[in-house]
Amino acid sequence: MKRIPTSLYKFFSPTKYNREAIEQGYFYFSQPVQLNDPFEFSCQIDISPESTDKFLELQYKFGHITYEDQVRYSVEYRGNKNTKRELNNLMIEFIANHIETAGGVFSASNNPNSPIQWAHYTNNYKGWVLEFEPMNILNELEERHWIEVKYRKHPPKISFSSFDLTSIDGTVSLIETLIETKYEDWGYEKEFRIVKGRKKEAALKQKSPINTQAVKSIIFGWNISEEDKNFVKRATKDWACKYKKAEISRSGYSISLIDAT
Repeated sequence: MKRIPTSLYKFFSPTKYNREAIEQGYFYFSQPVQLNDPFEFSCQIDISPESTDKFLELQYKFGHITYEDQVRYSVEYRGNKNTKRELNNLMIEFIANHIETAGGVFSASNNPNSPIQWAHYTNNYKGWVLEFEPMNILNELEERHWIEVKYRKHPPKISFSSFDLTSIDGTVSLIETLIETKYEDWGYEKEFRIVKGRKKEAALKQKSPINTQAVKSIIFGWNISEEDKNFVKRATKDWACKYKKAEISRSGYSISLIDAT
């Protein structure tokens, strides 16, 4: 059974867009192509007869190939390496096109004490982190919408016989399968995600307003400027949240989160 943490964390660097986000009180849902890992959505293709025949059926149904091509591919790929390679490329392209239908992806972390994340995502500790209640931060959000990322050595294997790609739910299910898997070296992020796409998630816009009362704390980076700190405080003065700061250890590779004034 999926268990969602009571707190999740969103890292922000001190950019113009992130200042706007906290001033206006929204989270941004990124397009899949905007994600920072070029291996996002990588997968291994199941080329078993069942998966391949289902793919060819979809290609014909969507008008991408003729019925004659469907029959020819179905016969030839079993013994022809060139045809098998051609089909594999078509399958990858098909998945890539479906990924583009995702309305957006929102990412958060369950590891606010990660030195690497502070360095990467807050521009060398110059930004801030929002601690929030994951089940209350956005409207019309259910537990099933949160996806806990799994960290693996190899990408997931995709079988076309496992998804109904003629439906929105089937397409989102495929995207969720791909987006819940990242290369094992990213494990320090302890990431949770929301994929926008289902009809019930229509309220989740590219810029989705947050429930500011669900923000527990704002954590300032060790290197944040007084100007940015004061800006964040002014922008959130009506929020019912605490202010903290990330203190770096001088005797070890660790970060402590302490109350800030």
